[in-house]
Amino acid sequence: MLTARLAGSELGQQLRGPVFRIVAFVSLLMVVGAAAIDALRIDVVSGLGSGPELVVRVHLVWTLFYLFTAASFVGEAATRDEQTGFAPLVRATPASRPAYLLARFGGAAAAVLLCFLTVPLGLLAARLLPGADPAWAAPAPLSAYLLALFALAVPNLLLACALFLALATATRSMAGCLVGAVALLGLYGAGVGGGVPSLFEPFGFVAAEALRAGAAAPLIANRALWLGAALLLVGGALWLDARAPRGVVGRRANERACPVTAPPRAVVETRARPRHDARAALLQLLVRTRHHVRETVKAPTFRILLLLGLGSCLANLWPEVRRGAAVRDLVATLIGSFALVPVVVILFFTGEIHWSDRVHRMDRIVGAAPVARPVLLLAEVAALGAVLLLLALATGVALPMLLVAAGRPPDLAAVLESYVLPKTYDWLLLGVLAWFLQTLSPSKFAGWGYFVLFLIANLALDQAGLTDPALHYGRYPGAPVPPVLSGNADAQAYRGWWGGLALLLIFAASAKARTPEARAG
Repeated sequence: MLTARLAGSELGQQLRGPVFRIVAFVSLLMVVGAAAIDALRIDVVSGLGSGPELVVRVHLVWTLFYLFTAASFVGEAATRDEQTGFAPLVRATPASRPAYLLARFGGAAAAVLLCFLTVPLGLLAARLLPGADPAWAAPAPLSAYLLALFALAVPNLLLACALFLALATATRSMAGCLVGAVALLGLYGAGVGGGVPSLFEPFGFVAAEALRAGAAAPLIANRALWLGAALLLVGGALWLDARAPRGVVGRRANERACPVTAPPRAVVETRARPRHDARAALLQLLVRTRHHVRETVKAPTFRILLLLGLGSCLANLWPEVRRGAAVRDLVATLIGSFALVPVVVILFFTGEIHWSDRVHRMDRIVGAAPVARPVLLLAEVAALGAVLLLLALATGVALPMLLVAAGRPPDLAAVLESYVLPKTYDWLLLGVLAWFLQTLSPSKFAGWGYFVLFLIANLALDQAGLTDPALHYGRYPGAPVPPVLSGNADAQAYRGWWGGLALLLIFAASAKARTPEARAG
């Protein structure tokens, strides 16, 4: 009974949050709009068909988009006590820890499933939309919706939620959930494009194709296997949580928190003279930048994402190196292999950097310090640029190492000129936008949502045929290949224009921080 009440409380908290409303609104809008607007048809699987086939395919495709939603809901529920500092108190209570964690998981998973209901509701509403595409307006029986929802979408979402619960419990951080979402997307790509048997493809795309041919056994076996895997993941999360130490109270806790030390020596009183000149501001900027960079680089999520990106780069570069491809072609392959990880790093760590003081409950102390608010904001941008430069250097070193391994001379200057410096600039443009959206948002999760909407809008413009670089922030002719490789004469002008706009965004955020309202907040 207590577990049910806790799960209901968790569900209510998730439904009242801004992330639920934003995701539900965007999901419903895009599904309904896809019936009449080609630009909104994000078709991951070619040939959607019509009627029952379209219903099944749309449900499957949207489970991919809901991976990050599930990561947000479940990760936030599993790590809320750690982030708010109440974890030791909760662990010290006589409440059953498995029941408590299951209640949090049940409420968050129920919120994900309720939010996903906007997909079938959008498909039903699309049939009534004037001017809808005939394929989307074609009737489909109720059995197609039930099959797509309960046999395909719900097991996929439960598997994702179970994986994110295990990762969040193991890492005590929501960052692990983001890594799990990227890994699941990698499994989707391997399963659909790599010829993996239907039994071992977690999302059911291959098994659904077999069902289309009249074979139901592969789908039943696939669903049974991965639902069993979800149960094992939940059980693993409960086991990991049970091994976490309970809160210690009483005299021993006080002794650990306040160890007895020798009395301090006599301190000679000195009068410090505070300085508020440009030199002091520069020192503050450097100290804060170093603090943010160290926090980011020490995060397990950053290291895991970097390792995943390096693995992808090495796997794609080595065959090209052995084939004797030119360095410029190898750099183009490197850029394509390492396209996703910087976006994920920008998405996640802009929020982590900007909201770190509030998460650690240091915002009031930092706000009371004699440091100008614009200096704190500029330190966040500088730290983001340093982190992105580290990404470019770490992946750029992979190419000379492979060239040496193949017995070819390493061209370090070419890698620095054509990859490290230009790609750091390109990524920083995107990072400044993500950071600016965080400064405008009421919470870290809302800032993430705004940036995801920006990415979706870019994709919609591309599918609508509006590929002019002037319509896409940070893009230039020949992108993502830098001008030094593409040879496009207009690319530098576009890059300069977007750089100027990024400076305006930084100036606008800094000017807003100088207002009395911002200083008071």
